[in-house]
Amino acid sequence: MAVRLGARQERTSHFRKTAPPERTGWAALMLQRPHPPGPVYRKPRVCGLVLRPVLGAPVPLLFALLLVAAGCERDVENTIRNQEVAAPGAEIPDEEQTAPEQQTSVNDQIQAALAAARHDGKRVLLDFGADWCLDCRALDRMFAEDSVMAVLESGYHVVRIDVGRRDRNLDIVAQYGNPIAGGIPAIVILDGAGGALVATNQGELATARSMDSQQVLVVLRRWLPGRADETKAE
Repeated sequence: MAVRLGARQERTSHFRKTAPPERTGWAALMLQRPHPPGPVYRKPRVCGLVLRPVLGAPVPLLFALLLVAAGCERDVENTIRNQEVAAPGAEIPDEEQTAPEQQTSVNDQIQAALAAARHDGKRVLLDFGADWCLDCRALDRMFAEDSVMAVLESGYHVVRIDVGRRDRNLDIVAQYGNPIAGGIPAIVILDGAGGALVATNQGELATARSMDSQQVLVVLRRWLPGRADETKAE
């Protein structure tokens, strides 16, 4: 038994100490040939995920991966384009700027509403506000309620006027006595001749979020045609 183990150890050590065979011919030339520098190989990625080659992958799976890659490329292009547009100091192209005819358009709307009021005897309600104003949005929601809308349709021609950040349509604001001095939203009610019957220039509607439709209806009903004449007489 000892002899056999010794022979096995000798055979094992013989194999371990044996040097690898020397390469000759083309194999030796290829080992000695320096590899030219080249681009570093990177594994293909789709949306940041490494794609591993899969032999025998079904065609629908490969097609789906191509679609995902195309979509990611579009998203990257859109992101770059949006960053360029929104970069600090970037100017809006002339064709995308707000046309200067909005001022004329508001005047035209007021004149058209006054003409309609002279014809049907209704009032003209000028609604001064802005999209960023939460109280203005609250008033718009109340105007859209059925009970308030019924009063508006029966007695008023409504013209909405955007004052922006107090930097738009300021000549119209000044023309009607600066009704936004106390805050927005603000309304001015005109008769058919263009005379101001009432204006909320003390900020009566500037806290519209804390009001309800019944409070708005009190103001609107008070200045309805006929009812407004009785109020003026008082």
